[in-house]
Amino acid sequence: MSDVDKAQVLEDLVAHLSERLDQADEAVGLRQQVGEVIEQDEHRVDDVSHQEDAGAMHDMHDMLQEVDKTQQRIVETAKALTTTACDVVKPGAVISFGGEHFVVGVATDEFTSGGTTYLGISPDAPIYAAIEGKRAEDTFEFNGTMLTLDDVS
Repeated sequence: MSDVDKAQVLEDLVAHLSERLDQADEAVGLRQQVGEVIEQDEHRVDDVSHQEDAGAMHDMHDMLQEVDKTQQRIVETAKALTTTACDVVKPGAVISFGGEHFVVGVATDEFTSGGTTYLGISPDAPIYAAIEGKRAEDTFEFNGTMLTLDDVS
């Protein structure tokens, strides 16, 4: 992985996470608009049902806002990851093992950079405890399987 442009991988990670943040922002906005329409609906027969619907919409809006805030924190964490070379696994490291590629520092679904697919590993993830501080070619056990770090950069 030494030929990987780590700065580009991290830039692509931030772009990927920012896209997810935009989607979360959009969901919050749409939910708010739907909630406003329900509150303005004068054709409701059952006021109790209307109040329950409004409460459920409010709860959903609050939940989506929390998802949005969490996504914002993840983007900020990703932006703060180091682009300098790492020789041990720590936040900001780009690593590979088991034929897969990862960025350490934030959890995320798959994203592509330079034609390679990556996943994000959070420092809170159980696997992080098994790989933290390890170097390329070090072995570690995870879920009963022995693995070898192919590269750390």
